[in-house]
Order: sequence, then C-alpha cells, then structure tokens
Amino acid sequence: MEISNQKHMGTGMLERVAQFKGSCTPHVIRILVCCIVFCGQISGLAAADRASSPGDVRILVDATTMANLVDKTELRKVLVESTAGFFLTEGDFVGVWTFGDETRPVLPYGPLTESRRQKLASEIEVIRWKDRERNLRKALEKVVFLNDEVDQSEVVLITGGGNATGRSIRNALLDDYIMNTIAPLLEKRGIKLSVIELANKDEAFFHRLVRRVRGNYLTLQDQPDKLYSAIRHLAENFGLTAEYTSNNKFALMSHFHEIGIIVSGVPPHRVTLSHPEGWRLTGRDSPLSVTWSQFSSNTLIRITRAALADLPSEVSFWEVGGTGRRRALLVGKPVSYLAGVVPDPSQLIGMMGRRPKPDFSRHVESEPEKTEDFGDGFNFATFSIEEETAGWFKGEAGLEARLFGKEGLNGQDKTSGSVRIQPEIDYLTESESNLFEMTLFARLDSNDEERSHFDIRELIWTHVGENAWETKAGIGKVFWGVTESQHLVDIVNQTDLVENPDGEDKLGQPMVEFAYESEWGNFDFYWLWYFRERTFPGADGRLGSPIEIDASAVTYASGSEAANQDFAFRYSNYQGALEYAFTWFSGTNREPVFLFNGDLQNPGLIPHYTTIDQAGVELQYVWEDWLLKFEGITRSGAGDRYTAATAGFEFTQVGIFDTAMDLGWLVEYLWDDRGDRASTAFEHDWFVGWRWTANDEDATEALLGGIWDPESNDVFYSLEASRRIGQNMKVVAEARVFSGGAPYPQSLPGMLQMLANPAVEYKTSSLRKEDYLQIEFIYYF
Repeated sequence: MEISNQKHMGTGMLERVAQFKGSCTPHVIRILVCCIVFCGQISGLAAADRASSPGDVRILVDATTMANLVDKTELRKVLVESTAGFFLTEGDFVGVWTFGDETRPVLPYGPLTESRRQKLASEIEVIRWKDRERNLRKALEKVVFLNDEVDQSEVVLITGGGNATGRSIRNALLDDYIMNTIAPLLEKRGIKLSVIELANKDEAFFHRLVRRVRGNYLTLQDQPDKLYSAIRHLAENFGLTAEYTSNNKFALMSHFHEIGIIVSGVPPHRVTLSHPEGWRLTGRDSPLSVTWSQFSSNTLIRITRAALADLPSEVSFWEVGGTGRRRALLVGKPVSYLAGVVPDPSQLIGMMGRRPKPDFSRHVESEPEKTEDFGDGFNFATFSIEEETAGWFKGEAGLEARLFGKEGLNGQDKTSGSVRIQPEIDYLTESESNLFEMTLFARLDSNDEERSHFDIRELIWTHVGENAWETKAGIGKVFWGVTESQHLVDIVNQTDLVENPDGEDKLGQPMVEFAYESEWGNFDFYWLWYFRERTFPGADGRLGSPIEIDASAVTYASGSEAANQDFAFRYSNYQGALEYAFTWFSGTNREPVFLFNGDLQNPGLIPHYTTIDQAGVELQYVWEDWLLKFEGITRSGAGDRYTAATAGFEFTQVGIFDTAMDLGWLVEYLWDDRGDRASTAFEHDWFVGWRWTANDEDATEALLGGIWDPESNDVFYSLEASRRIGQNMKVVAEARVFSGGAPYPQSLPGMLQMLANPAVEYKTSSLRKEDYLQIEFIYYF
C-alpha cells in the first residue's frame, strides 16, 4: 500500500502541473514545483530508510532461438539493463540468468554495486540466443533457494513462452511440476513472480501460475509499443513510473533520485543530452556519473545522483537530442521528474560558457580482478570496463530452383537453378564515430549468363560528427517509399532486374551522403558520382524481352555518359501519426527507353538513358489498425512532363479466429497520367493483397496479391511466403502468374510495331508464358 499510495500521489501532482501550466501565474507554478521537490525529499528519505531492508530481484531471460523470432530488437537485453540500472539501488540483491536447454548465470547473485552494473552491461551485450529448448522448471528451481535474509523477493521472468522441449507430453509434465511443486515453494517463501511473455502462446498457463503465487503477467503480443508496455509494467512493480516526453525536454525535481532515459531505435552515437549548465553530452563525452549503454539500436542513459549533486538548484532542465522522430522514455520516481517541460530561459541553471566544461574522459585504468565473498559459497567478480573496437561478420547463402509452366517465347528452358552468397562485414572504430560496412553479392545461374554476376551492394564509410551531422561515402543503398505494389519515388539505386522481376533488388550506388537530424526534421543530401546501368536477362534467360537487349551498345542523353553527376535530396518529418517526406532528383534516369539497332538479321534493342528531374512526396498515416499510404511523383526530361501516383491502405486484423495469427488487407490504386503511352503496365490499375502472419516460432508468413487492369482485364498474381527451418535456415517460396494480354506477335515487324506503339492489349503479352514457381533455401551464417 505504501508504494501504491506514493505512486498515485506523485502522478496526481504531475497531472495538476500539466493542467495548470498554461494558465497559472509563475508564482503559482513555483509553489507547485516546491511542493513536488518537498515530496521528492520525503520520498528520498523513505527510500533511505528502506535501504536497511534491501530489495531482492532474480531475473530469468529466455535464451532460445524461438524467442528471437518475436524479439528482433533485443528487447530482452533492454529490460534486463533497465531493471538493474533504473529500478534497483546499490545494496539490493540481484542475479541474472539466461535459460533454455540449461540455466546459465550472466550476473552471479549478490549485492548490486556500480562495478557489477558495468559488468552486467558488458555481459548481456555479448549474449547469444542459441538454445533450442525452453525448460522453465530448471530455470525456476535455480532461483528459489538463494537467500533467506531478505523480506521480499521477486523473480522477473522474460520469456518467449512456456516449456518448449519439442515433445508435448514432456511439456505437459513440466507444466504440472511447476504448478504443483515450484509454485507452492514460491508462495511459501514469499517470492513474487512477474512474467513478461513476448508472445501469448502460453497465456493461460502463466495466468494460472501468477494467480497462485501473487504475481503479475503481461503479454506483449498485441501491444503497439512493446518497449513502453514492458518498461511501464516493470516500473510499477518497483513503485516507479515510465512516461514519454512530449518534446524530448524534461525537468528533474530532486537530487535524491536517479533517472533513466531510453531512446528506442536510435544508437548512442546519434543521441545527445543537453546538460543544465549548457554542455552537450554524448556517449563518448560524458562524466562517469552519466552512463550510456546500447542494445541493438536502443540507447539507455542513466543520470545518477552524483550527476545531480553538484547542481546549484534542486530543479534542473534537460533535453535529449539527435533522436529524429523518436521520443525519449523517462523512468524514475513519479515525484522526481516532469516530462515535456519547456523551461523559461531565465530559469535555466546556467548558460553556455558560464563555467568551463570539465574533462569528461571516460577511460578507466585497468584494475586487477577481485572477488568479493557473499557467504554460503556465493561470490562474484568485479571488472573494469575497457572499450574495444567492434567487428561483425555475417551473411547468407541461397540455393534456388525455378520451374516455369511453359517454354519461353524463344524456346528457353522450363527449369533453372542457381546459387548465391552474400557476406557482410561491419567494423566500428573505438571512438564509435566511424563505421565501415561491406556487403558483397554473387550468383551463379545454370542457364542465364547475364544472371551469373557479382556486385558490391555496399562498401561505405559512415562518420557521425558533432551537431547531429552524419556523412557517408562509398557504395551504398538507399530506399525511399511507403506503398506495397510499387515504389515510384525510389530512384537513388539502380534496379538489379536479373534478380527478380518485382524490381525490389538493387545494385550498389557510388555516392556521398550528408545527413542532418534536427527538431525540424531530417535532411539528406546525395551526390551520386557514377551511374550504374540496369541489368537484363540474357538470350537464354527467362522474364526478359522477346528481342534481345544489347547492353554493350548503351547510349546516353548526357555527353558525360555514366560519369554524369547526379544529385538528390530528401526531407522527412512527422506530425503526430502522420509521417511525410519530400524528395528531389536530378540526373540520369534509372529507367531506360529502348531503341531498335536497325539490324534485321541480328535484331536487338539498345538501352538509352535520358536525363530527368523528378520531385516526389511520401505520406503515411496510422489510425488505429489502419495504415494509409501515398506516393506521388512528377518527372520531366523523358518526353513530356508527367505525373504518377500510388495510394491505398493496409488494414490489419489482429488475432483472427481467436488465434495468434494476424491478417492484413491491402488495397492500392496505381495511376499514371500518360495512360497507354506509359512505360509501365500500371497506369490505371488496382492492387489487392493479403498479408498473413502466423506469429509462430518459425516466423511463418505469406503475402498474396494481384494487380488488375480494368481496361484490358490483365491480372498479375503474386505469392511470397517464408518459414524458418531450425536456427539458421529459411525456406522462401515465390510464385508469379500472368493472365490476359493478346498473343505476342511472331514476326519481327509486328514486334517492332508493338514496341513503337504499345496498345493496351499488348502491355503484358511478353509475359504470357512466364508463369513460374521459385523455391529458395537460405542459410544464415
């Protein structure tokens, strides 16, 4: 009751300040602030009194590959670090274990100290989730009989589900043992059980278990913001609150309490923290009293009491920068902070330059390992933390088979096979301000010489500078767009058409990029200093042109040819649930027009690349379960100026048929004001599709759709489905069916006439025999 009353009292004060802030006089606001500060001091004294009876938390984290499928952002690591870093105080007892096939210690059980916090941060950073089975019995037995010297204990269980051993009978026996043997022990010893399930596969079992032991349960399956829901759930267990800032500004109301900051989806090298005395702190340039951590792309910052003790005033104003459209999440005592405060400049503690910025060197001299005894055989080691450079090697290899329903227009084979490999190497320097990335790609095809090719997808250096600037140079990939059926605005990278007819695969683009993030939005400037020609299937390949394309005879409108200098710009921002972007491009068109080579004996088509200017817009709006999308462009240079657009929606049904499955409905309209003169077949067409997600341990999903032309009645059907096989493999199936269209002309004059003046009934004629099924097995390493 004490914690609950305190929490509601603090929350009520915050609500009143928020309500009266706009209308009260400064004098009244100062009175309210003083009241909050006074309550914070009382709360701090109460916390000091409770220090004689330390808390006791035992954290169990699911380390199975099954949990990886429902935790792609490493939320488990964020929750563990937050519990030890934000919710517990020094002297509290804590232990962290991973569990799966076996239960392994990450942080041995013992009193919490700053050195052990650092040890935990370094240990969980390198955890690898590799276990194939999930045994909850072993995990819970490990933590039941640890310490009888504390009055209240809590087990925090972060899991992807219940027992999962691959045998249903064994799972049922383990469930029964936990319910009838372990649960009474937890209840008898007064140990509270708090369960966070990443999915909801075993919701009924966990509900029964927590009712038995006076615990609580949270499933993240249907939570729109999983991080916020989980952090808030844990915070309330410890008498704390978690709130988003409305503008990334906040006020700390007491020197007695620490505050935690979580920025989801933004790494530390992009985040800044404005200190009350005017300094801008970063993860590389902060005092030891302000700690920074990173898990996946999430940033965790802890402002300790030591960082607040030297401030001349009880109330201090802070601001988180470099987050783009992300909001910072604050965790702390409800009476210790206000989220979303815009301070009066006259109230600031200090201004820039008032005092010299101290030396915030974070290097700590190496200390010999030391072991502290915790009685009854318990001991743990503390280590100093040394920053090191980081390098990663990963990749994937694929084995692909294609089966066509008929021979090609020119007698091409009905079957083909290929293998591909795509290794990736990343290297982060010790300063964490320079990142080097390399992604290579190679394919060997059994039939098509043009499809057997090599490409450097990425070979790029990224430098994160001061004042939110970021620079990239080398060969990179950039994606623009929001719609499903086509991406009109996506023009930076050239299409690797031999890979797939859907145009989603891209070649690496030589470029230099300057990016700037600010509270007014994100600004990206591109200098594209060399042009990449589009790839096309060869004479023996499928899904190509009936007349062979002679890429060796390519021509350009620009006298500089491939060395023509292209430039692009993108501005993006958001307003509430609306995300928007404006783009501009000037340079060589990525889409060629085709010219006849004039040789009737060896006819061929010559790609010709024009020079264009293009402006585009992207809009995306989220409303409950609806996602509204729009892309539009206007382009000049390739003939008369024209306009094209794609607009539609995606509606998601969550938990269909009372299962874990989700079903998304997609509808889009594709429009091009050139009509029949358009270089694309999609000028007045409709796309309808369904996205099905099983939300199972094997990440089974499928996308079925079709594009229909009401004028010609042509339909292009598409199916994409995938499922994981074990820990490192996945099978992907694709099918394309082309229906409608007039028979393709057999004579060369007829073909040339059709290409010169494409009638609506001939838009998909060349694909009438190209229906196919493709199966690929992918191995990840």
